[in-house]
Amino acid sequence: MEALAHNTMCSCPDVQEMFRNEDYSEKVDVFSFGVMLYEVIHRYLVICSISNEGTQEEIEDYAREVSTGYRPPLGDNWPSELRDLIRRCWDQDPSKRPSMDQVAQQLKNMLETGTVENMPAEAGCCVIQ
Repeated sequence: MEALAHNTMCSCPDVQEMFRNEDYSEKVDVFSFGVMLYEVIHRYLVICSISNEGTQEEIEDYAREVSTGYRPPLGDNWPSELRDLIRRCWDQDPSKRPSMDQVAQQLKNMLETGTVENMPAEAGCCVIQ
């Protein structure tokens, strides 16, 4: 488990259970999905804010921050349903994170109600256009 966590951490430093070498479940995938959803909506890669030089030390420092509760800021102009979903995916307590089935259902509901479609263009970051 420890070797897997160490190797996986390099590609996903955000998952606190892996950083702390704790047992983990599919909820690490929910956390990671929340990070990817954030990146897609924000149009910004989290790794760009983590590392200037791309060193393992920088990545581990960021993972340490995340393991103690740090999360990147969510856009104030994002729909509240989307912000809430990402926050729940990033819950410090893995047992409180939704299942991927629940995440998929909530995203489907947002599509059906036009929540995502009606997001203003300026809801994302201007870094990647």
